[in-house]
Amino acid sequence: MLTYLAALLITIGLEVAVATALVYWQRSLALTSIVSACVALNLLTHPLANMLRMGFSVPILPIEVVIILVEAIGYRLICQLPISKSITLSVLANGLSMFVGIIAFWRP
Repeated sequence: MLTYLAALLITIGLEVAVATALVYWQRSLALTSIVSACVALNLLTHPLANMLRMGFSVPILPIEVVIILVEAIGYRLICQLPISKSITLSVLANGLSMFVGIIAFWRP
């Protein structure tokens, strides 16, 4: 079983990779800005998501919807991305990390 720190680092790595790819593809923002925002937002949302999931048994889907919205707002405010790009970035990054997390932690 992955430790929490390993899960956090994997999440940050995956989401930074998605954010970096989107920024490179769209050439809309400095790389350091998006990486810093991604790390900061994940340091805020990841512990909260895990606390809700593990401590209170909240289903993963509602947690992820809230996380996507919080991070999209964060990208909008921190990076000044248009809301459509902020939402796209948040959905893609969180979708990938959620998919990997489900595979890593799935217990039938």
